Parts: sequence; C-alpha cells; structure tokens
Amino acid sequence: MADLNKDGRYEVVVPFLDSIVIYGATTGNRVLKINRGVNYKTGVLVDDINSDGEYDLVFLKGNTLYAYRYDGTPLWEYQVNYYQISNSIRSY
Repeated sequence: MADLNKDGRYEVVVPFLDSIVIYGATTGNRVLKINRGVNYKTGVLVDDINSDGEYDLVFLKGNTLYAYRYDGTPLWEYQVNYYQISNSIRSY
C-alpha cells in the first residue's frame, strides 16, 4: 500500500498471473490495470527506484524483470539469466 498518485489516499497493488491491478484502499475501486502479470508466488515491489519522487512497480514475469511507473508507463525490462545467477552463488 502507498499513496501512488499523491491524492492523499492509499492505493493497494494486487498482483495476478495475468495482470497487476491497483485499487483505491478506501473505496475498493479499480484505479489502474497493467496487462502484465507476475510469476506464481511472487509479488510487486513498490518503491521510488529511480529517485524521481514517484512510486514505481518492479515485478518478475517469466524470465523478465519489469519496472513500471505507478501510472502504467513502462520504464525498463531486463532478461534474467537464472543459470548465470545460480552459478555465481557460492557457499562459504
């Protein structure tokens, strides 16, 4: 939950497999639907990742990590290479 659109009221970000939906916390009304879902059992990071004073959404779908502005505008995407990540993890 965060005041994503700075209207003085919180919004709730709900991840689904086929979309991400933002609802008004006090009304339950849908504020925005992003037609890109998330992986099973993953969520959405809500933070100002680029320090511009606006909230952003970061989520994983398939092998791609996506970043969107709170208004649904795409910021960037990154192809995740799980093989490379798993090979870089070492036990100490």
